[in-house]
Amino acid sequence: MFSYIKGKVVEKRPTAVTLDVGGVGYSIKIPLSTYEKLTAEEEMLYIHLALHDDRLELYGFSTPEEKELFELLISVSGVGLKTALGIISSMSIDEFNDAVSSGDVDRICAAKGVGRKTASRVVLELKGKLILKGKPKTPYTEAISALLTLGYRREEASKAVKEASRLLGKDATLEELIKKSLTLPKGFVER
Repeated sequence: MFSYIKGKVVEKRPTAVTLDVGGVGYSIKIPLSTYEKLTAEEEMLYIHLALHDDRLELYGFSTPEEKELFELLISVSGVGLKTALGIISSMSIDEFNDAVSSGDVDRICAAKGVGRKTASRVVLELKGKLILKGKPKTPYTEAISALLTLGYRREEASKAVKEASRLLGKDATLEELIKKSLTLPKGFVER
């Protein structure tokens, strides 16, 4: 029904915003990531309309990718609207993609109101369905993802790729970063 709503920001809170569109105020629930991007001027939000037994609710997102992630999350059995907003508020799209592709249930559990059972279901049902586009991947972030897939913890992977990048220079290719990172001891500690 709605694709987006564009209007003047009348009121904003970390969980909701009111947009004035032609003299009508629309109350829209938002994730924290969208709140952080709002200005006091005119805004355009991508909208998801949720129908409840007794009311309609609007959910707004600053990017179409956030909206797509929200809709993917609410398609998972046991994930409601509030839980989906909580997950989007707690991590970026790329972090979410990494958590699901590497099976990092603990990372998803870190979102408010998400238990282990729900996080496991999210990973199980969404693995392989992630076609979301967040910020462009770089060889650096792709190398971290590759190490996560190989069983590294996030901290170990980040430190190893950071050191490999330092040793090889900022123009290193993905393949070079992965190879160099794998030569460093697992649990590598920066000097």
